[in-house]
Amino acid sequence: MQHHRLTHYSNIRSESVKVLIRCRPFSHRELASSSSKCVDLLLSSGIVRLLSPIKNKRRICRIFRFDSIYDDYHKTDQIFTESVQPLVLAATINGYSGTIFAYGQTGSGKSWTMTGCSCSSEKGLISKAIEHVFDLINYHESIDPLKINEKKNSDAFNRQSFQDLKILDNNNNSEITNFEKFMVKCAYLEIYNEELRDLLFKSDHRHQKLEIRENSLNGVCVTNLTWHQVQTSDECSKFKRQGDLQRSIASTQMNSDSSRSHTMFCILIEHTTFTTSNEKHRLVRLGKLNFVDLAGSERQTKTGCSAQRLFESAKINLSLSALNKVISSLVDGKSKHIPYRDSKLTRLLQDSVGGTTKTIMIACISPSEDNYEETLCTLRYASRTKNIRNTPIVNESSPRVLIRQYEDEIKRLRAIISGQMHFNKLILYETAVDTSTDETKRVTDRKEITEQEKATNNRYF
Repeated sequence: MQHHRLTHYSNIRSESVKVLIRCRPFSHRELASSSSKCVDLLLSSGIVRLLSPIKNKRRICRIFRFDSIYDDYHKTDQIFTESVQPLVLAATINGYSGTIFAYGQTGSGKSWTMTGCSCSSEKGLISKAIEHVFDLINYHESIDPLKINEKKNSDAFNRQSFQDLKILDNNNNSEITNFEKFMVKCAYLEIYNEELRDLLFKSDHRHQKLEIRENSLNGVCVTNLTWHQVQTSDECSKFKRQGDLQRSIASTQMNSDSSRSHTMFCILIEHTTFTTSNEKHRLVRLGKLNFVDLAGSERQTKTGCSAQRLFESAKINLSLSALNKVISSLVDGKSKHIPYRDSKLTRLLQDSVGGTTKTIMIACISPSEDNYEETLCTLRYASRTKNIRNTPIVNESSPRVLIRQYEDEIKRLRAIISGQMHFNKLILYETAVDTSTDETKRVTDRKEITEQEKATNNRYF
């Protein structure tokens, strides 16, 4: 199912990709080996200090600064409330597109952060976001316009409290309350060995093979992807759990439940607002949330992968390398070509990295000096990503939106014309001044010549 792109309108302002750091606690293996800590987190200032291993003759301290930092004492609930919840609100109500993706070394806690764990009561960001989306929907749909009208006509009506619910009718200058309706759909896919798979496809076959297409109407979209319409958070969570069971997971020496693919869980929210007097006067906003759980970068010497697992690891590192090239090209500012087409991962993230989406990156790191090189690579990766600027826009469709667009275009053209007229006046003024100066100079020259001639004549006569 394809969803057509709506008309975009917004006061376009660029913003940087928001980067968070989450440091997991020491693992049982690291504790057993008495591994030292190489990461020092300054939570209040957003600074990460990375110390080179003790075995090095000369210890180097590298400093990185990010938007927010969370250590092993912080729960996923706090990360969601402080950093992710505003993005969920912007997508659900205001019609923005948002992407949250987790990056880091294998076994650094990415899947724990994004999807949570069935063996723990701590929910992942995806589950928390699903609950918050439907909490917002239930709140906005519970507003009864009839009750608002009754309150509006009463003496105790508080005009400010209903400011967000009113539209001014230009004909009779009366206030009309709005109905708000929502439609939510979800989809789940993975990129396994550079092959797209639908994790919610109902068939005797385990997966549905998909392809990426791009056109001027829909932008980048996935063909034949299954979208399920959901009515409640429980129904949406059920599809999420169903997709989790289909993910490609295997055991390695570093992680017993290592993701062998990149996954993306998508939530599409269609928010329709229309007046009680005329249903044709409606505003449609289309928000979208993408939760991307990237497979971790791996080193064969540490994971001990071989055969099929080694092939999977090579494909994972190749796609992450392609994403790194895209990020470097965007940050560089000199590159004329951004290599989005080098992998399917970068194609899917094309709008999220350097596009029109609000994006949050969660970089997961290990505190152990055994993983110093991988942690350094992750921090450098995250530091470059922080310099990427996106231009988020509101996805909305309405006759009023078109009118506002036309008004903005008229203002822009008037400004151009006004500037051009002012420029032409300056040119005419400068030309007139130059002409007057030249004429005065010619008159002066003629006077000087005449006086010289008179002096010559007097000399001979």
